[in-house]
Amino acid sequence: STGRGRGREVLSVVRSTDLVLFLVDPEHTNLRALITELESSGVRLNTRPPKIVVTTHDRGGLTIASTVKLTHLAGGLAAEIAREFGMHNGHIV
Repeated sequence: STGRGRGREVLSVVRSTDLVLFLVDPEHTNLRALITELESSGVRLNTRPPKIVVTTHDRGGLTIASTVKLTHLAGGLAAEIAREFGMHNGHIV
């Protein structure tokens, strides 16, 4: 995404896709460099997206429920993050 070319445009398209397919020359493979570039840009390869459901409401405040024990996320931190993104009323599971 740095240097010459249209790296930022390519990365924005990759972020919105469900499948990334690399076609590389077997003699001059730079597959590791491509994977590193995508991972450093925040693209998750070979992983499933997190199972989260966000529904917004007109009123009633913000409620956060979890189906598993949260080990890396403190109690009110998820609510603070949601409020930073402008979500003040809704339900997050």
